Amino acid sequence: MEIQKLFVSLVLDATKYTKGLDESQREATRWQKAQGAAFKAFQAAALAALAVVVAATIAFAKDSLREFQQFETGISEVFTLLPGLSQDAMGQMKEDVLAFGKEVGRTSDETLPALYQAISAGVPKENVFDFLKIASDAALGGVTDLETAVDGITSVTNAYGASVIDAATASDVMFTAVKLGKTDFEQLSSSLFNVVPTAASLGVTFTDVAANLAALTAQGTPTSVATTQLRAAFVEASKAGSGLDKALRDLTGKGFADLIADGQTSSEIFSDLRQSMPEEEFRNLFSSVEASNAVLGLTNDTAKGIIDTFGTVEDTLGATAEAAETMAQSMEHLEAKTAAATEALKIQTGEALSPLKRAWLETKLGVSDYLSEDLRLRQQLLRSSDALGEFGYEGVALQKALGALGEGTTFWRNTLVDADTLARRTTIAVGLLENGFQGGADTLADAVQVIEAANNASNDYVTTLDDLRLMAYEQEAAQEAANQAHTEWIELGGSAVGAATDYAMSLEELARMGRDAANVQR
Repeated sequence: MEIQKLFVSLVLDATKYTKGLDESQREATRWQKAQGAAFKAFQAAALAALAVVVAATIAFAKDSLREFQQFETGISEVFTLLPGLSQDAMGQMKEDVLAFGKEVGRTSDETLPALYQAISAGVPKENVFDFLKIASDAALGGVTDLETAVDGITSVTNAYGASVIDAATASDVMFTAVKLGKTDFEQLSSSLFNVVPTAASLGVTFTDVAANLAALTAQGTPTSVATTQLRAAFVEASKAGSGLDKALRDLTGKGFADLIADGQTSSEIFSDLRQSMPEEEFRNLFSSVEASNAVLGLTNDTAKGIIDTFGTVEDTLGATAEAAETMAQSMEHLEAKTAAATEALKIQTGEALSPLKRAWLETKLGVSDYLSEDLRLRQQLLRSSDALGEFGYEGVALQKALGALGEGTTFWRNTLVDADTLARRTTIAVGLLENGFQGGADTLADAVQVIEAANNASNDYVTTLDDLRLMAYEQEAAQEAANQAHTEWIELGGSAVGAATDYAMSLEELARMGRDAANVQR
């Protein structure tokens, strides 16, 4: 009985074992399938990620070439202002432009026009980037573009001369006017040309001019109007024989320019004159509304307070740097610096890739010319074949050669398309190598081999064309020889006919003479 129980138990355990083994096998199969699916999903994700990377690399390469082409055009325009500049100096200026852009956070579409304008305005190339740094701070603090800042600062330095006022001082004085008046750097830059040449010619300092503009604009006069009014006041005050000139001379014994030379400011001169006579008499001194409005606006208490606050030129120093430092903390400026750094990288990458593209474009141009010559040669060979056919030449060899030529043309055009694709892949490979992806070396090597094969095919094709061209020349010579032989044969045939005729006539004459002799004998 115990043995039977044991046997049954063993049978049941074996059955359980078998079921467990089957279940384990099924579980293993499910696990393998799950792992296969996971691997396929991973593989698909990896391929998708790789495709994204490749697409991004291609897009970056295209953007880099486009950025470099635009940069090259802009810097070339600058070079037109610097005749005789050496290649080394050009290369250095390119590097300086990119370094400057990254430092101040400005892209080349802003820096290059400003550089052009600065050099055009007379800023020496040796310190043009120092000047642009000042202008950039002015543009940053004044919330304007670099070219506008360059325009305003050079208007001042060119009117007064670099020995009288430098760019940094001009910028500081302008910023003080912006701070105390109701104007901005852009408005000042676009309007200063109205007044600074006249002021400089009379010896009126730029600090004096800027303080006056701050006072006038603070009272609501638009910047462009204020500069026009101030110029009219200077012109009328300095014009000999004007009512204003006579009044000044009656009061001081000197003219406006002499009083300026003595160290007085224009507002002080006008204020002293206004206080020296009745208001109505003072107003009647002016012959123009612009001059009157300017002087009246400069000689009231509001203007006096602003002008006193403006102070001397020393009081304005550092105004530009202070404003620029404040604006440099903004997120917008940080984004601008990032954009400039990215652009510089693209331009440098594009410059590295440009020889490949330039060589490829030159190759395409050369091939286009070559295929045009190829078509012309084929047409010439066809005409030669037709001409020889008229003289009985079948031209079988020529027809075969023409067929080979057509196949060669098709092959070369297909090779050209393949080479274009390879050139694009080569561009990508070079970009990857430059960024440390050494794995792209094999792709690059394969591309070089295929391009070499295309070049070899091109050489064979050229040899075929040369052979066909020689054949055409030989057939043309043969045609000419056949024509000449035909002509000579016709001429020879004509001569033979004449000789035969003469011979027949001679025989006929001999026969007649023989008959005559026989008659005589009878």
